Amino acid sequence: MLRDDISIQYAGLAFFSRYYSRDKTIFFYPYSCFDFVWYKDNAVLIDNYTYTSHATSLRVGVAFDYMLDNDFSLGVNTSCATGVLTQYTVTSGGTKNVVKLKSDEFEGILRIDLSAGLRYNF
Repeated sequence: MLRDDISIQYAGLAFFSRYYSRDKTIFFYPYSCFDFVWYKDNAVLIDNYTYTSHATSLRVGVAFDYMLDNDFSLGVNTSCATGVLTQYTVTSGGTKNVVKLKSDEFEGILRIDLSAGLRYNF
């Protein structure tokens, strides 16, 4: 049986700007983030393995909102986050091994998000 259960968590600093049209019905939100990333993969390949790692990440995005009235807006958001894993720890059967990757073996992490929704503005 071959199985992967991968989770990637981000936490960091974000820098947002807000621009709007003259009549204040359309809002534009560009942003960038500098994150710390935690990576975990619970894998099964005959035996159980857990791969863990961490890295820094850069995330950029943009959101657009159209004001429906004074309190609600309809919006769309897109973002892209990227990072590089240079080493990872493999745990299997109580044994931990640290694997340091050569520069031509680095693993990239890429996440692209697209979302839409209704936003309450207060």
